[in-house]
Amino acid sequence: MKSKKLVLQVILFLLLVMVTTPVLAEEIDTNVINVSGQGSVKAAPDRAAVTLGVITEAQTAHQAQSDNAQKVDTAVKALINSGIAESDIKTKNYSLRPNYVYPEKEAPKIVSYIVENNIMITVKNTEQVGNILDVAVKSGVNQVNSINFYVENDQVLKVQALQKAVADARAKADVLAAALGKKITGVKSASGSWNTNIPGPIYFSKDMAAGYGSSNSINPGESEIAATADIVYIIE
Repeated sequence: MKSKKLVLQVILFLLLVMVTTPVLAEEIDTNVINVSGQGSVKAAPDRAAVTLGVITEAQTAHQAQSDNAQKVDTAVKALINSGIAESDIKTKNYSLRPNYVYPEKEAPKIVSYIVENNIMITVKNTEQVGNILDVAVKSGVNQVNSINFYVENDQVLKVQALQKAVADARAKADVLAAALGKKITGVKSASGSWNTNIPGPIYFSKDMAAGYGSSNSINPGESEIAATADIVYIIE
């Protein structure tokens, strides 16, 4: 009889623990405030990646390649003379393809060969982009494909943006805690992230590239780094 009574007491105790544990956990969770803070930092881009191209066409592949190499060499030398370091000029892609015509009721015929050589230039003074385009076009470049502006060393800006996000989160938590008659005593968890919004690339058509010069001003705009901080504060 005593053993049955003991078993019953154990069962009742376990049931009591099962019922009260979620309640206790819920009470603990109510002693926190979940907030999300935002912060951002803007900066003018200090670098530009300019992609230029030279397209040549000739009746033979060899001639198309030779003409292209000569024009690219002339353009590269002109860019170096304008102040661009040779190490900041790199080949991006190179292609050689036949140019076909399709006569009616006849097999396709190769009438010429086209070579396209694209180079990418890192410009370390964004104010010189217009001048670089002018030099390139005048020296034989017949395609200005795109211009991408960016901030080279943006790690400091990311830290600043995240610090602002954390401060914003704390300010929100202080308001909530005061409204609840509580005070913040610690941090239970925290996480942060950021993303960089840079000015979109500028693309050019062939006609635009041919008529482009240093008289045209290019405004790179601003890069913005936005950060978010998700923090769980302990209150009492």
